[in-house]
Amino acid sequence: IYQDLPVIALTANTVSGAREMFRSEGFTEFIPKPIERAVLERVLRRVLPKDRIRYGSAPAAFEEPIKEPSAADVSVEEVTAEKDPDTAPPFAHLAQVGFDLQMGLDYCGGDEDFYLEMLQMFYAQGLEKRNEIISLYEANNWPDYAVKVHALKSTSLTIGALELSEHARALEQAAKKEETEFIHENHAQLLHLHEKVCASLAKL
Repeated sequence: IYQDLPVIALTANTVSGAREMFRSEGFTEFIPKPIERAVLERVLRRVLPKDRIRYGSAPAAFEEPIKEPSAADVSVEEVTAEKDPDTAPPFAHLAQVGFDLQMGLDYCGGDEDFYLEMLQMFYAQGLEKRNEIISLYEANNWPDYAVKVHALKSTSLTIGALELSEHARALEQAAKKEETEFIHENHAQLLHLHEKVCASLAKL
């Protein structure tokens, strides 16, 4: 009865040939993490029956291309401290410490309240996640260390903390290959960047 039901894989495995691999295992499609709204929308339009698709306003033809998020939708200038301090969002100061606010807002569909919620959640979980990474590092548990820094890579990217995300990505790859020298040389910097990000978020 469910043989024709679309099944979509949500995965961080974006290596070349990933789509073919998942399809060979029976999945209809796959969506890479972190999720981009435009990609999710495009995949759902591809796999769902046409009669199951509804639009929020006036119905559009199925073939009409989806409007991709753009700078015109959410202007960076609209979320920086250049605005009137009384009307600027509470996260405007993050642009001054290296956050890509445009990216964070895009991941949240341009919803400033949702983005603020994501930032606050990252901060609230910061100490716990940090202690987990430290514990795995001290135990030389590189497989689980890779999992935790992978998660940090993804969550950092979705809030626009690009430097932290990139550093976590490098350590994830090193941990998967058990390149311990690289890990020992860069672990402290990861903690420093994470602490810096959390300190910025504490002001929200």
